[in-house]
Amino acid sequence: HEERGTIPMTQYAEVKDQDARIISTGARAGRIKATTGYAFKSMFEHAKELASGIAQERKESSWLRLPKSEMDRFNFYDHLLLHILKHKPHWGKEIFEALFATQKASKVFQFLDEKSSVKWELSMFARLPVLKFLWALAASFIAFVVAKPSRWAPLLFTVFASIAVVFLPTYVTYGLQAILVFLLFLYGIPHGALDGYSHANKDRLPKFILRYCFIMLLVILFWAASPVIGLVAFLVYSAWHFGETDLREWGFPSIGLSFLWGTMLLAMILLPHLGEVNTVLEVMGITRVDWPAEFVNMAIRMTLTLGLFMGLWFRSIPWIVAMVTLSLTATLPLATA
Repeated sequence: HEERGTIPMTQYAEVKDQDARIISTGARAGRIKATTGYAFKSMFEHAKELASGIAQERKESSWLRLPKSEMDRFNFYDHLLLHILKHKPHWGKEIFEALFATQKASKVFQFLDEKSSVKWELSMFARLPVLKFLWALAASFIAFVVAKPSRWAPLLFTVFASIAVVFLPTYVTYGLQAILVFLLFLYGIPHGALDGYSHANKDRLPKFILRYCFIMLLVILFWAASPVIGLVAFLVYSAWHFGETDLREWGFPSIGLSFLWGTMLLAMILLPHLGEVNTVLEVMGITRVDWPAEFVNMAIRMTLTLGLFMGLWFRSIPWIVAMVTLSLTATLPLATA
């Protein structure tokens, strides 16, 4: 009997079901190691994690449970090797020959089982064709940027705006506002208009529009009854909405973490522009926020530090890029930020 099969040599083999009640396992969960085809051990470990996770969920609230990042150094190693094998397959022979010629087979298999130490891995890579892996790192980074410009567009626009503030301060106000109005019509309005269609699998469009209008009416009534309560409710909902949207895209579905990220996002936008915020509050008839400058600066530094730490903790490049972008917006006008 001849068996046939195909090893999915990709790190994107995982199938994510829209129904949260369905949990993928095995190949559907991306548990086949892309570079080797190893599967049994990783599937077994994944099954144990799922069993313990389900038991733990009965004790923990989804508000407090922190997600676990699937990105680690072994995924990074696999990514580089797969990039080489895809674009420079003739390099593979030299790499594997150097690997087995300089290392014991037992150590190599320990590495392939993802049980090796960082110290050993550094010594191993030092004996391999390092320039080829550096090429893979640079090429894959460029491909990462080009594949999804939205990851970097906010950062690039912020850098451009910051440079303009320094060298062209006279034209910044009107020039950047014109660009923002253009982007509003290009992205902002279509994004909001598509909400109804993105919820089409749950509600009919008329029902969605009616519910949307009802929520808008509640917001208006809040503002009319008490501007302070309306503002607080608006900020709380905005923190959750922005946080939940970002973290769902980044792969961290946690309610509490979403609210925390949204709060940090708003803090990094509003606190550095407290003077402009107070101008808006005065127009709304709300008391100014007169916090000492030392307190505001400390809050900004703590928020930035916490945000960068969490991005590193979860090994999330989009999270880190977002924090760097937000830190640069401190030098820009509030409307631009």
